[in-house]
Amino acid sequence: MSTDGLTGLNEFSETEYSIYGRNFNSERNFHAPGVQWMNCWWNVDLGAVRGKVYKIALYFESSSRDAVIDVSMELMQYLQQRLGEPSEQQPTIYIWDMAEGNVVMQFGKVGATYMINLFETSMAARSFLQRR
Repeated sequence: MSTDGLTGLNEFSETEYSIYGRNFNSERNFHAPGVQWMNCWWNVDLGAVRGKVYKIALYFESSSRDAVIDVSMELMQYLQQRLGEPSEQQPTIYIWDMAEGNVVMQFGKVGATYMINLFETSMAARSFLQRR
């Protein structure tokens, strides 16, 4: 998918780039419009190299631990129905490796905010030149 023609994208600030970094030459990262999915609101970020999206990141945040648990259970069921069992799992991270790339579901907490991060990364990222 190309970033050309996508509306509502706001490139990361220099401060955000200093925090999150850039992995690849010509990489640009964007905040995209959020989406309503699985009965809740998700923030969306996109990673692109040479104008081609290689990563989609969705973030669900809540001050309610119970809400995050409910969403995570529904999300896990959704992912397992479509992708099968995770290829790898740790206490707060689940990874599904596929021919086209991978999907990572990660849980976290910052202060009083609980979160679910869902990353979809294209296999094309393996061919990009790493930044030094």
